[in-house]
Amino acid sequence: MTHLGQIESLYSPSPSGQLEVQWKHQPSSGGRCAIVCHPLPTHGGTMHNKVVFQAAKAFFENAFDVIRFNFRGVGRSSGSFDEGRGEQDDLKLVLQEVRKRSAQT
Repeated sequence: MTHLGQIESLYSPSPSGQLEVQWKHQPSSGGRCAIVCHPLPTHGGTMHNKVVFQAAKAFFENAFDVIRFNFRGVGRSSGSFDEGRGEQDDLKLVLQEVRKRSAQT
């Protein structure tokens, strides 16, 4: 049976306001981490999308910490869709947070 893991919900500051992030922690991940991004918000993409959820589940079952987040303007993330430019910045901010936390351990 797979450990359920601890889910940390956080809001990461961004130029568009804040990003809604969920980080599912392994009891012992060994530093392995996956960031799963959702499809275009203009087509209904969110971090709760079925495909995103199943991909995150597969990574978690293979001993990765898993981060899902809503791009700007989706869910509880501030801002609005930026044709991919701002969304790239959103991903970079999440990656910076992962690196920062990894350096602290």
